[in-house]
Amino acid sequence: MADVFLSYSRLDRPVAEAISRALESRGWSVWWDRKIGAGDSFDKTIERELDSAKCVVVVWSKTSIDSDWVKNEAAAAVERKALVPVMIENIRLPIEFRRKQTIDLSGWDRTPTDTALVPLLESISERLSGAPPTFEATSAGATTRPRLRISRTAWLVSAVGGAALAVVAGVSLLHTDSTDYTLVCKGGGAFGIQSEGLFAARIGFSKAAGPASASLPAGQCAWTDRPVNDNEPAEMCYQGLLAFGLSRKFAANELVRQQVHFEAENSCLRITNFL
Repeated sequence: MADVFLSYSRLDRPVAEAISRALESRGWSVWWDRKIGAGDSFDKTIERELDSAKCVVVVWSKTSIDSDWVKNEAAAAVERKALVPVMIENIRLPIEFRRKQTIDLSGWDRTPTDTALVPLLESISERLSGAPPTFEATSAGATTRPRLRISRTAWLVSAVGGAALAVVAGVSLLHTDSTDYTLVCKGGGAFGIQSEGLFAARIGFSKAAGPASASLPAGQCAWTDRPVNDNEPAEMCYQGLLAFGLSRKFAANELVRQQVHFEAENSCLRITNFL
């Protein structure tokens, strides 16, 4: 069962593929007819996936409004209250769907970080459960891609295996100014990531016993020259377009550097730039 069923006209395949990539980059599973296997019954496979998907994204265009397939799939989604309609160009929708609020993607640049995509992400998030992503170890000890559910409440990031990620900071943040410091944490442990709105989030971490190094325990953070002090916050805060992808960033097996400064009013280490 997929999170999202994608309905579109064949002539709009490039846009459908871009939408699929954008949604999958956030951990959602997406089904569209390109995934029908050899020997499968076309009609039965589509019907099964359409009936089981948690939401149905219908891509309206000049060609899809004349497609009986797309209109039938949209009608089935309406019956299940699973319809999330988008339009990729300025068109007059089929009469039976004109009263449905439709997301305008006509100005979308087809990249996952374009803000034009946010209304779609929000609509899908509201229809899906808020279960946290999980990582399962493969037989080779690697980690599989997280099954992420984005919600407006909270995200919890955890990983197993040898995933590693570092957060670095240079010197003490016991300053009242807004000077930025390059801070480093190690991924693969548990990070508490909590949404604080559309483009904002907080990232909780554990304080390491010593300064940052390659041997930092997973899920812990430290400055490059010393550990994070007891009177310094064990949370980072972020505001920007990458908020949707923070869980993946802090679970990936890679080193990440960012500039931060102490923000007293929110009691956090404010991320100002990913290096």
